[in-house]
Amino acid sequence: MQSNEVHLLTVVHGMWGNPSHVARLSEVITETYAKGSESGIELNILIAETNKDNHTYDGVDWGAERVVDEIRERIKQLESDSSTSKKVTKFSMMGYSLGGLVSRYAVGILHSQKFFERVTPVNFTTMATPHIGLLRYPTWIGSIKNTLGPIFLSRTGKHFFAADNWSNGKSLLEVMSEKDGIFYQGLTKFKNINIYANAINDITVPFVTAAIESCDPFINYHINGMEIELDETYSPVIKSHNFPSSAPSLPQRPRIFTKAWIKKKSEAPSVLPPFLVKKFPLNVPIYLSIPFLYPPLVAAVVIAFSINVVRSRRRIKLLESSGKGSRNTMVELFRTVERDMEDVVVEMMDAEGPVTDDPYPPPPSPTSLLKPQLGNENQDQKLYPVSLPPWSDQFDKPEDQPSLSDAQKRMISNLNTIPHLKKHFVFIDNVWNSHATIVCRDIKTFSFHRRGEGVLRHYADHFEL
Repeated sequence: MQSNEVHLLTVVHGMWGNPSHVARLSEVITETYAKGSESGIELNILIAETNKDNHTYDGVDWGAERVVDEIRERIKQLESDSSTSKKVTKFSMMGYSLGGLVSRYAVGILHSQKFFERVTPVNFTTMATPHIGLLRYPTWIGSIKNTLGPIFLSRTGKHFFAADNWSNGKSLLEVMSEKDGIFYQGLTKFKNINIYANAINDITVPFVTAAIESCDPFINYHINGMEIELDETYSPVIKSHNFPSSAPSLPQRPRIFTKAWIKKKSEAPSVLPPFLVKKFPLNVPIYLSIPFLYPPLVAAVVIAFSINVVRSRRRIKLLESSGKGSRNTMVELFRTVERDMEDVVVEMMDAEGPVTDDPYPPPPSPTSLLKPQLGNENQDQKLYPVSLPPWSDQFDKPEDQPSLSDAQKRMISNLNTIPHLKKHFVFIDNVWNSHATIVCRDIKTFSFHRRGEGVLRHYADHFEL
């Protein structure tokens, strides 16, 4: 059945990314819906291109402005061809890593411009996205990352680490999570909202921020007795995870330099890039050269970051002076809303008689955040909200769990009330960093990235056309 209707899917890559990073995802969903739907609606995929490589330093907001421009340009191209008379009637977005935050902001722009009054929002998806920002862990490495991140990642770094003052003393990520804001309200328009989070081994975007949860139950899965069942069709997507009824006994560590110790070390994922991973004895000279290669490598990285930061600041200055984009309008919109709310509170306090119901209850306690009230009543309670077993302190070190700020706790509480929200956890073991694998980011160079294929199939099969 032929139709002139088009469902536009916009895909946004992550930090330092480019369209090739989400190429496999595009291929999978194209294969799945090559023939369109029974009603004849056509799927058209837009992979955002203008916000790539070092342009990802320019911030979530300016990145989203570019993506929205691409969306409108694609719609103009599709609908201006009189020979086909196509019309975009449905819209979906998918963001990977930073692209998920950019997509959430873009949805806010579109919602503020009444875009969803003529185009139906259907699917909104993120994969390995730092929804509450990058996390602070109580370690010296965590302190260094939180100090240098906002400096060496320019405007985006400030957004990642909530080091910005986007509106009235609040960071952009906190503003994007507020229930009465256009970003949150824009998301509620979507029929299906899915987030995918790596349960383990994602050192770039850990589980807590990707899954919008307040704790990480997977951190010591290999010793705390957690039972994990993978989906038979979509492995490595997790089907269920459970803790035993009582604490398991702590496994004994093998003595140093024993056969068991050597075997454990040899089976552990290497911290070296895949092209440098060699078996004994070829790996010996590589490890011996690390102390000599490390200083110049660090220097080169610092110089590259510094150059990109300077270029990013120049671009941002030009963008802000040009008056283009919706950012200033949206900041002013939020300030107007906040002033209106303050006026309401003042009026209530001045009113005669006691106020019996508090319309602005205090933020939830950390304990209540372990079980947030999700908007989707039909969610799979086997998967989320997650919590730690009462005996987790026997296995977890203090530095294993992130130190969440009050703002991040409010983000978790707010975002978990989004209607139709579904979460999917991904178990990719025996890799040093699973962040790229979840989207099969570079299967030509790294064959193990193909392990994320089941995630892409799960996304494509549950995509509503």
